[in-house]
Amino acid sequence: RGVESPWFHWLDSLPRFFSNAASMTDFCYSCLPPYAAKQAQIEKKKLRRLQNAVEDVPLLNDVTKYNAELIAWAYNVVHTRYHETPGGDWCIVPMMDFFNHGGEADVSISYDDNGDCYVYTTRDVAAGSPLRIQCGDPTNPSLLLVRFGFLDESSPGTYCKWIAEEPSSEIYSLGYPNRMLFYQDGTISNEVWDVFLFTVLGKLDYNEQQAFYQAHVTYDEAAKARFHEQYFSQTLAALQGHVNFILGELDELSTWQANTPDTGRHPRLP
Repeated sequence: RGVESPWFHWLDSLPRFFSNAASMTDFCYSCLPPYAAKQAQIEKKKLRRLQNAVEDVPLLNDVTKYNAELIAWAYNVVHTRYHETPGGDWCIVPMMDFFNHGGEADVSISYDDNGDCYVYTTRDVAAGSPLRIQCGDPTNPSLLLVRFGFLDESSPGTYCKWIAEEPSSEIYSLGYPNRMLFYQDGTISNEVWDVFLFTVLGKLDYNEQQAFYQAHVTYDEAAKARFHEQYFSQTLAALQGHVNFILGELDELSTWQANTPDTGRHPRLP
């Protein structure tokens, strides 16, 4: 129905340009730190799977099926604007999808049995101020960059960027990755120390590693504290090595970007 559609003005308001991972080039990924780059490549693979799946949709003509730019735009509209309902469905609610991200939400969202969406403020919001929802975990800004294309500088802490190549169930139980945080005030979450100690013990003494893990699952904080005290120097060295590696990567990327960026070909360079 074109301009006669009741959805025209909303559709016409949607962005044409995206800076999220699905819109980046392989060159852009090479400019990201390792953790962000890995998550970005996962997102790009999702887009490619959609592009392949669209080819088998009989209702679409070939002009649409093989229009990679159009499919990428549709993918980005959905993945940057959907909201997950309590039942696990994805939905886009016009107007609500214009809410900004905030570390603390200003509104509460609910649905009735008919699927109608209701939004209520949870605090006083001054006139002219944005309404904010949490678009994702505020302690993992890399995932916000990957999905939405922005970084949340108000995050109270950030994921420590340590990557386990083949994470075990024990690693996940210890808090990997979501609770492994570096905070803005310089403190480090206990889960970072736990995971690094567990990894160190795996290289030093398997029996000690398993004893530490048993102390964790039985909530024996006193025993855990003894392990941390005994192996503090080794754990600290491993953590310092990781931090130095990340800082070195960032310095190298910053120097390289300053000398070689091509913003014309790669306008989404982070």
